[in-house]
Amino acid sequence: MAQAIGQAVIQQGYRVFYRETHALLEEIADATLDGTRKECLESLTTVPLLIIDDFGMRKLPLTAAEELLELIMRRYERASTLVTSNRPVDDWGKLLGDAAAVSAMLDRLLHHGHLLKCGPRSWRTKTGFDSGSFDKNPRQLWRELCRKSVQSVASVIACVLMKIKVRGEKLRERAAYVDRLLPL
Repeated sequence: MAQAIGQAVIQQGYRVFYRETHALLEEIADATLDGTRKECLESLTTVPLLIIDDFGMRKLPLTAAEELLELIMRRYERASTLVTSNRPVDDWGKLLGDAAAVSAMLDRLLHHGHLLKCGPRSWRTKTGFDSGSFDKNPRQLWRELCRKSVQSVASVIACVLMKIKVRGEKLRERAAYVDRLLPL
């Protein structure tokens, strides 16, 4: 779902940066080692939509709490951030080993954000695509997915589009694009 939201934002003409959590933290660590941390964090801070996928799926480095908190703090009320996880939010403190940092991070993420729970079953198994689905073009697959779960996907895309700031203006007036993007 995060990738579909990212694709919708790209189709609107905005930049999106997508990384799995462990890969994002590795990139920040590498940038720190080679002296380009400032530039790395600046690019992560200014992209209109940052998607941090699969939080908690792999063991994270000891510095993960501080790195993620710094990134979220820099982006807070400046740009949109989407975090996906199969782990309950209550477990994030244990995953990162720093309950205070997680509390501060969640405070910023949830202040203007929305928590979308997709349920215990995998999103992929819920859609129930048949083997013939792979013969369809991406636009057909997208429409089929949207028909099966249009309310949750449309509301998330609308929220993301309305919250992205580009050149100082919010996209409230462009949220109507979602209606054209998701024909029912």
